[in-house]
Amino acid sequence: MSFPKNLISYGEAAVCGVSGLGFQRVDHRLAFPWKHAMTLGGECACYKSFPPRKLSHIDRETRRQDHIMGWEDVMPLQDVTFKDIERSGWNRLAEHYDHFAGSFTSQCVDSILDLAEVGIGTRVLDVACGTGMLAAGANQRGADATGIDFAEEMVTTARRRHPSLTFERGDAEALQYAGGSFDAVVCGFGMLHFADPERAIAEAARVLRPGGRYVFSVWCPPQKAKFFELVMDAIKRWGDPEVATPPAPPMFKFADPATASASLTAAGLQHATTREVTLMWLPSSADEVVAYCYKSSVRLPLLLDPQTESARTKIFDSIRSGAERFRTASGYEVPWPALLCSAERP
Repeated sequence: MSFPKNLISYGEAAVCGVSGLGFQRVDHRLAFPWKHAMTLGGECACYKSFPPRKLSHIDRETRRQDHIMGWEDVMPLQDVTFKDIERSGWNRLAEHYDHFAGSFTSQCVDSILDLAEVGIGTRVLDVACGTGMLAAGANQRGADATGIDFAEEMVTTARRRHPSLTFERGDAEALQYAGGSFDAVVCGFGMLHFADPERAIAEAARVLRPGGRYVFSVWCPPQKAKFFELVMDAIKRWGDPEVATPPAPPMFKFADPATASASLTAAGLQHATTREVTLMWLPSSADEVVAYCYKSSVRLPLLLDPQTESARTKIFDSIRSGAERFRTASGYEVPWPALLCSAERP
């Protein structure tokens, strides 16, 4: 079996994972910036555009302990896709989600469920359910909620958090349910993790009954979401924002209300609307702002890991210093607005 054309073999077995954080040869002489690696028959491969670096270039201080996921996962030989990276990454990050992103995504649960008109007896599908916040919120309203996620560890975590609810592994782009099965489909911040988000919208529309509601939330762009502004500005100033990344939809594609509404309409839904809500993240320190990049994001390490050690150190220092403008008497308050997008099946 040959390697895909966009890969190059470096020989020797590799201990690797695909979470976007780098992998390393077992002889410990070389490290690669991303875990886009496969092994078969004692050989490892990595994208040609991601050359090996000396192991000293790994920022051990920033990504030590569980800031960085382990090296133990081994993928079968195949093209590693954006979906592979996302799924593996969220399997690794499931245990950290509620402490980081979940601490403020929970602030818009009621707004999403209100837009979806969830109440007693509503059949709800929570797509990209993560740890189950939306499904749990729907259940508290008396709804019949089911949650799905493509990351097995997220499903396991959701079941542990909410043992009386139904959570299943599923693919947003190929839902396992019959058409018209649900009164409402909700998706909290899942769009940027889908390789084909338009397909995910079409699938949501398919499983809705006529008159059913679909609601998804996305992050606003860096100009409004200050965490992303901190990170992106630091990369632009001290690093290379044009590093090669796996093919994927733009991270903030649906943060544009016109694009979001057009995509909902293209899927056959009607009465598309968008509404911005402001969430507030309360990190305990500037170091926690940096840690978010590795403990609650899969995409950001794809931009950070390929940077040189010197650039990455400056980027992290810049994020820390930038976070100081959000310091308050009790800690930090980082505005994190989101766009809620909704529509109805005719």
